[in-house]
Amino acid sequence: MLVTHGHGDHVLGLPTLALYAKRAGKLLRVAGPPSVDVGKLLEAAGVPHYADAVSFKLVEPDPEPSLVFEQEGVRVYAAAADHGIPALAYRVEAGDLAVAYSGDTRPCESVVRLARGCKLLIHEASISFDGERAHAHGHSTAVDAVEVAKAAGVEYLMPVHFYVEPAVIPGGVKIVLPIPCTPVDVEALP
Repeated sequence: MLVTHGHGDHVLGLPTLALYAKRAGKLLRVAGPPSVDVGKLLEAAGVPHYADAVSFKLVEPDPEPSLVFEQEGVRVYAAAADHGIPALAYRVEAGDLAVAYSGDTRPCESVVRLARGCKLLIHEASISFDGERAHAHGHSTAVDAVEVAKAAGVEYLMPVHFYVEPAVIPGGVKIVLPIPCTPVDVEALP
């Protein structure tokens, strides 16, 4: 599990994954920045006894991409994101395919460097119309995400988080929109 930073919308799934790992007798490998405190998170979720099912690798945010781990031909790199608290962006490489994920961030050169040569950049885009407001809160606009993708030379951009399509999409980058959640019908138990 690759955690970008310690805000709730980016870490609250970890206790559930730790539960699944523990029940399966597996170890959940987690990497993240100093803003992530796995012990406190598990305690707050009421499951501190799942801590032994989690192996946490602390990754210090650095503007230059660094190798986090490599396993079975898959390499994961991290670089600093700019979110106001220690935050990371990640790059996953498998063979000739490379994908980068920004996490929450203001536009920054470290994410551009990390994404260089990737086929796809998954980039946070929270506010489409007000760059000053987005940047003040450590986020990017949809236009920022497009500019980062162009600067990195990626072929595809997937804007995520609270994405609102920009009024004008500059040429040179293909936009991929995430598929909306599939509705699930729940029947009442007899």
